[in-house]
Amino acid sequence: MSSTVPPTKPPASGSPQSNGKSPPPLYSTRFKILASVLVTLAVGALVVAYLSTSSGDDDDGVVASGGTSAFVERLLPGRDTQVVQQGSVGIDLAPGWSGTLVIDGVAIPAADLVVNDALNTVQFTPGPDKVMEALPVGNICAQATVYELSTGPGDSRAVSWCFDVI
Repeated sequence: MSSTVPPTKPPASGSPQSNGKSPPPLYSTRFKILASVLVTLAVGALVVAYLSTSSGDDDDGVVASGGTSAFVERLLPGRDTQVVQQGSVGIDLAPGWSGTLVIDGVAIPAADLVVNDALNTVQFTPGPDKVMEALPVGNICAQATVYELSTGPGDSRAVSWCFDVI
């Protein structure tokens, strides 16, 4: 008479039957260190790239002849951007400021300007019966002469920027 012995499971790792040996690691220590360094460098590069770019809404490069940009909130259109021939050109100023515009060497008469004191904007949109029916195609420049309302145009500052008309 023979007895059958039921099959047994292999000994668990670290059990007395396996002599304390554990299975080999899935990844080597060298690989783990290298992967950690590469991930850290990639995250660092993304942070540097993010910090070195500026959003299109900020125009930190606006520097007037007085050396300050505290009175300019935004250029319309922004520097080195595009606008259509019937698009508006103007400047968004800090409260208490106003100004005039010259576009591509053409002084825009006060009657053609849209000055919104509540929003502190000075804008020109070309059209019929205006000094310009359309903006000229190509790279053009605008200049705003801005001044504090309390002091008047006698103490003005110039802000210039260029953009493409398509």
